[in-house]
Amino acid sequence: MNENENGWRFVKQRTAADDGAVYVSADQTRYRRTGGAELQAEAAFQRRIADLNYPVPHVLEEGVTDEGHYYVVEESLGDKTLHDQAVAALNGSRHLADDVVDTAAQVAVQLLR
Repeated sequence: MNENENGWRFVKQRTAADDGAVYVSADQTRYRRTGGAELQAEAAFQRRIADLNYPVPHVLEEGVTDEGHYYVVEESLGDKTLHDQAVAALNGSRHLADDVVDTAAQVAVQLLR
């Protein structure tokens, strides 16, 4: 991970269609994602479901960088996403660990309420 001048460390490239990247703050309490129109739509959806008390990070800030890229800053809910946990748990197999499936089910239950 690289440190930039604003105290954000590069984590990874986004896997979304509109590209962009993910950064973590020096104190690891916030994440910043960059992207385009797809990220704007994600942030709008995330704000709506956070307002309904779904278990998602709250959007703290959003805007456009000097280079013209959209960005969103959100609170950190931990150092690994559910996606990261699932991929790591596969460990070369096609079966997810029970704890990852349980967590995914808990999130799904919240989303379906």
